[in-house]
Amino acid sequence: DTNTSQNRGQVRLVFFDENGDQLRSYDGTLIRGDSSAYRLSEVAASAPIDAVEVAVAVWTTGNESPGSGVRFDQVTWDAPQVVGINIDTTLCFTVTIRDSAGRTAPWTGCVQVASVPTYQWLAFASGDQSTGGFVQSADGMTWPGTFTAWQATSLGSGNALYNVMAASRLAGAVCAALGRDDTFSGVPNSGYMTSTDPTFMTWAPNPAPAVVGGAQSNPALVQGNGFMFRGAPGGSISGGIGRTTNPAGAWTYTASPTIDSYNLLAYLPGSPNRLILGWTARDYVYNSTNDAGTINIDTTPVFGAGNNLADLFANSSRVFALHPTMGIRWSTTGGAGTWAASTITLGGKMLARGYANDAGVVVLGCTDGSFFVSTDNGTSFALVAGASLGAAVSDIKFAGAVWVACGGTRIASSTTPATAWATFVHPGGL
Repeated sequence: DTNTSQNRGQVRLVFFDENGDQLRSYDGTLIRGDSSAYRLSEVAASAPIDAVEVAVAVWTTGNESPGSGVRFDQVTWDAPQVVGINIDTTLCFTVTIRDSAGRTAPWTGCVQVASVPTYQWLAFASGDQSTGGFVQSADGMTWPGTFTAWQATSLGSGNALYNVMAASRLAGAVCAALGRDDTFSGVPNSGYMTSTDPTFMTWAPNPAPAVVGGAQSNPALVQGNGFMFRGAPGGSISGGIGRTTNPAGAWTYTASPTIDSYNLLAYLPGSPNRLILGWTARDYVYNSTNDAGTINIDTTPVFGAGNNLADLFANSSRVFALHPTMGIRWSTTGGAGTWAASTITLGGKMLARGYANDAGVVVLGCTDGSFFVSTDNGTSFALVAGASLGAAVSDIKFAGAVWVACGGTRIASSTTPATAWATFVHPGGL
């Protein structure tokens, strides 16, 4: 009888400060019952501020007759999250167990900590119809001198580094959108690769999703709300948006209301979440408030009629639109009439690509390889003196504390984007 039995037991976590004073305790599941079956008392808790020691306590009570009481058998525990250490080191400690009679039993041992990269950077390069490859960095600052090739993928023509990403996983896979020549825009799934390899060294063409084709002259790939989205080309193939929770698996498809190519995507979280859709061949954007279930039609130009977009990107609070010569505008919703102009003096430069992080830093790359940076969430920008990629910026990304941009056969990295960038020139192309 689990409701009325007087046989009970419970586990407890107790946290102490550096003086040995108790800060807080957390009780686990209360066990009741007369049966001889094992029962589990569980507790999970986070250490309070100033805690330096934790102890496990167990109590049992209510023995109604000899041999029928609740008895403590064993305890197991783990620390599912350790904050503030990612270095190669050895941690040694002693665990002391004490029962109610004051008897103690110690255990002493060591744990070997092996550091791991918190993110891995991949810079993708296009090739001819039968070649393609990428270069990989563990820290975003140091890059190898040779590319890793993959199998034939009809990536198009040219040797340029096309897009760079901080490899992020969704359902155990990474999906890469690779640019290619428009000649191959009718080839199903060309330009999309996936990896389930933890080292990101093994890649394969995406297995035929419902979305035909892929991004044309620009990669269109964005992640949000547990989904990954990608654009599908227009022209002779119906344009629209693909959506998946597993990039290496099946994709569902939402047709475009105007049968066009979405080669610019941005995800703006909020209530509701918004997927902003754009084109480099159009002067307006659409948006979806239900993760591409439906696409809301809006043909109001962002920069005015005939001023086509160069890029579209977002952080957690603003979505940004670029025009090569008219500058940058931002909105909190991406809706018509909500775009505000940022303060920027281009001085004859042309904007190409941009990226914004959630700390309010926005980086813009130009066609001559120079950079503009904002530290006030895109309200105003300044040119970074003396910093240049040396080629037109084709993509910019941020992860951890590192910014990475690429273009041509060059990669530029920075942890202080407003002041300095380090440039890596690949010695031999593909």
